[in-house]
Amino acid sequence: MGIFYNETVTGPIAGWADFFAIPEKTGGKITLLDDMREVIAIGHVMNGTSVNSDDPAAVQAATDYVLARKGAVSAFTYEGPPLPTSGDIAAGHFFVGGNVFFTETPNIKYVIPAEGGTMYQENICVLASAPDKKNAMKFMEFYLRPEIAALNVAQQFNGTPNLPANDLTPEAIKSNPNINVGPETLTRLQIFEDIGAALKLYDRAWNTIRTAQGMAPLLEIRAARRTFVTPEGGHLAALDGIDLDVGANEFVTLLGPSGCGKTTLLRAISGFETLDSGSMRLDGADLTALPPFRRPVNTVFQSYALFGHMNVARNVGYALEVAGLPKAQRETQVTEALQKVGLAGMGARRPGQVSGGQRQRVALAPAIIAKPRLLLLE
Repeated sequence: MGIFYNETVTGPIAGWADFFAIPEKTGGKITLLDDMREVIAIGHVMNGTSVNSDDPAAVQAATDYVLARKGAVSAFTYEGPPLPTSGDIAAGHFFVGGNVFFTETPNIKYVIPAEGGTMYQENICVLASAPDKKNAMKFMEFYLRPEIAALNVAQQFNGTPNLPANDLTPEAIKSNPNINVGPETLTRLQIFEDIGAALKLYDRAWNTIRTAQGMAPLLEIRAARRTFVTPEGGHLAALDGIDLDVGANEFVTLLGPSGCGKTTLLRAISGFETLDSGSMRLDGADLTALPPFRRPVNTVFQSYALFGHMNVARNVGYALEVAGLPKAQRETQVTEALQKVGLAGMGARRPGQVSGGQRQRVALAPAIIAKPRLLLLE
């Protein structure tokens, strides 16, 4: 992980201390990646602690380092920094290797910070549960062929431990010290590791940083618990102290085996399930006591819940019809919603006259037409 900077604006940059001083010295703006561990890692590096620390005091100190410099940061972005070639963006925090994109712009430089930084070790393996190990191994063998590894380096600008591939890599990339880093640089880089349950420490710290930057989450769930009584008389904790933040314009996927609590969490957010304890806030407002119809949340159910005797257009606009919206306005909104889900011209068909995938989109359209603050897809 390193720093892009417009040398014409900033002058030479050696590391993080220079980076955070840019706004005060030059008036130029700086950006950080919208990435929890990458940002908090800067604080760890500057404090001399491990980026994988599970010590609450160390995580808090790293967070405090970033918070003390929040006024210098103009934005968090995961698309990389806006190119510091124009406008008022002077420098940005971005992945190692991205500097190759700017080789045609001499004033744009890239540096791995002198104080230290982070790196990822990317691996590929065949899972023990893989259904087709033979073809999986063939893919790995293909991927490790020197000419393929070299092509990957040339396109992704990442170094490779595949030594024969280095002989086939373009010299401009092979000799770039920010891609094929040397031993001295490696001693300054820490590799991210799985930190298990300590991830919650970082999640809370990240929420503090984002809130301080005016980036409070759209949905905030804290210590959510919901227990059910089983037919055998036991107790099943479907939700056991869940913490979750969802930002505006963010798409979040809940992944897990059947029975792990995914649907229970969605039902709790939408108001169809009551929490035993914990809290849920949307746009800062407490959802706990609000019934489903009072929440600015829409759910697309797994079963679609379409009316078979109504055509597609009436299914989509039924909620507007019940709300008493004039016919002309209903038709306009229904037409727009059908266009958004790729079903323009199919409003006259019945649900049984469209494909399974199209029925799924019919179910999605009413949720879109309501313009909810949060859309849940079961």
